[in-house]
Amino acid sequence: MIKKIVILMLVVILLGGGFYFFKPKKVKKEESLLINNREQISPTQVSLMQTIEKGAVEGKICYPSSFIPDGQILAKNVQTKEIFSQVFKMEGNNQEFEMELTEGKYVFAYKPDDTGGIMGFYSPCAAEMETCATNESHELIEVELKAGERLKNIDICDYYYEAEQERWD
Repeated sequence: MIKKIVILMLVVILLGGGFYFFKPKKVKKEESLLINNREQISPTQVSLMQTIEKGAVEGKICYPSSFIPDGQILAKNVQTKEIFSQVFKMEGNNQEFEMELTEGKYVFAYKPDDTGGIMGFYSPCAAEMETCATNESHELIEVELKAGERLKNIDICDYYYEAEQERWD
């Protein structure tokens, strides 16, 4: 009799374990909603979609001194007049920056913290560093950025012409 009870318990354990490990997996309803209902997209997917819609600019910051003070990189959308800013802190000798922006036309400036209003700009003088003798060489360069595009050499190095600062505001 004990032998039959032990055998019966082993059969029940084996069948129960087999059912547990080999049962069909259920698909969660939330997974199908993520595919079929756009409003239920995960935050990671939203972040990826926003990144795709942006472009980026790369360049360097210059300053008329032996160091670059902490400050703000500014990108002004020419059409909307909206200004985007990004903190810049020089680490070691690294003057380079990268900034993601939505599609549009922009002008660029650097506004150091605590320097009495002096600003640097992206201009033909900053881009070429050779033709800085004319007023035109200090006019702001409008840069057109498209989604997914990466523009390089947006060097913000022109601190010469203060009239541009007034034009920026």
